[in-house]
Amino acid sequence: MVELLRASGYTANYVSGAISLNATQTNELLGTTNATAVRAILADGGIPATTTPTSGTITNVTMAHIWVSVSIGGTNYVFAPT
Repeated sequence: MVELLRASGYTANYVSGAISLNATQTNELLGTTNATAVRAILADGGIPATTTPTSGTITNVTMAHIWVSVSIGGTNYVFAPT
C-alpha cells in the first residue's frame, strides 16, 4: 500500500506500534477467541502478542502492528490494511 501511494505521488510511511483488541475485535480479525488458538495463529505469523487470559476465552489481545500513514491534500490519514 505504501509503495502504491508513493507511486501515486503521496507521502506515505509505515508506522509501527502495538494495538489492543477486545474479544469481539479479535474474533472478527482471527475467527476465534480461544487464547491458545489466537496465540498459535499470531506466533505462526511471527507477530509478538500477549493474550489475557493465556488460556480459555480471551478478553484482550495486545500485539505488534504496522499501519500506514499518508498525507493527502495536507490532511494526514491512517490506514490499517490488515
